Amino acid sequence: FPEKFSKLFESLEKGWISKTFGYRLRTKMTLYDIFRNLLAEHLMINDILHGYNTIKNAVHYIEENYYKDFIDLNDLAKMSDITPTHFIRLFKSIYSTTPIKYINKLRMDRAVELLDHSSIPINEIAQQLGFHDVSLNAPMEKVRSSTVCILKIEA
Repeated sequence: FPEKFSKLFESLEKGWISKTFGYRLRTKMTLYDIFRNLLAEHLMINDILHGYNTIKNAVHYIEENYYKDFIDLNDLAKMSDITPTHFIRLFKSIYSTTPIKYINKLRMDRAVELLDHSSIPINEIAQQLGFHDVSLNAPMEKVRSSTVCILKIEA
């Protein structure tokens, strides 16, 4: 963002100082380009804010309930008064990930925290965080292994 505008302002300054043939037209053109970019940034920010406001209740629900067994995408979409497809698209445009990956990241971050600061066995942590399927305990083992390695390196 700032780099794009820095280049435009540098171009504006060079054109104005050089006063070569057509400098006024180039100056106007550069100013219009700056205004166009500012408007585009403003509209993009408004779209993101509007999108966030649309899904904020669902995101709050996710952040308060990520450890539960099952969070239904249809329920999240209903909380936002949009279709599940639109919810996924909007969520991904704001958070750069899908709702499922976001939930799993919250779970994994909490798992690392529990592994680092408690003596709870990994199986119990997996159960607490909604990883009830045996195949989902594989990521938990990776977290435990990497946490143990980090702890050994720091010790």
